This record gives sequence, C-alpha cells and structure tokens, in this order.
Amino acid sequence: MNNFIGEIIIESLNDPSSLDSINKYIIKERIEDRPLETEKTWHIRRFSLPRPVVIKTLPILETSLNNGWYIYFFSEHKNELFVIIKKQKQIYQAFGIKIDQKTKIL
Repeated sequence: MNNFIGEIIIESLNDPSSLDSINKYIIKERIEDRPLETEKTWHIRRFSLPRPVVIKTLPILETSLNNGWYIYFFSEHKNELFVIIKKQKQIYQAFGIKIDQKTKIL
C-alpha cells in the first residue's frame, strides 16, 4: 500500500478537532520544547495515511491551518508530495509535486 507520512503540529491549527477523522492513523506522538518560537511547546502527531485519505483531508486542513504554518505529506514508495502553506491570511492552495530522479532538494 502506498501510504503518505506527515507530521502536524497541533498548535498550527485553529481547530485541532479537524484531525478527528485521521487520528486513527497516528503512528507517533511527541512533545517538543521550542523556547525561541511564539508557541513554546509543540505537540506533534505523525500520521501514515492512504493516498485517498490525504486527498480528502487536505481541504479540511487548509481551513484549519493558522497563518505562517505549513503541513506536508510525502509518499513512502513514490516520488510524490502534498504541501499546504498558509501565509498572512492567504492560503497557497494544496498542491502535489512529483519528484523525478533529477530533482534536488536542498
């Protein structure tokens, strides 16, 4: 099965209940102290989602994401990535990127 891995910082969401439908896909949870950030403590959930669930969940996460944050899901087996970026009250729509062998990520 082609699952997508993504981590979501709970503090990045204006409505954490937007994760209710995918909480059954949590594979790890952790807390990080971030003393230099606006949010001093981050509660992070890692998910492993089937592709159809990612596609269905992206619009929900778009509306719940706070300004200045991003969410991504990457494929475990294919060169595919979905990203949501929200900056200053403007949502840069979720988009999928297919990465070929020549693409370099810095």
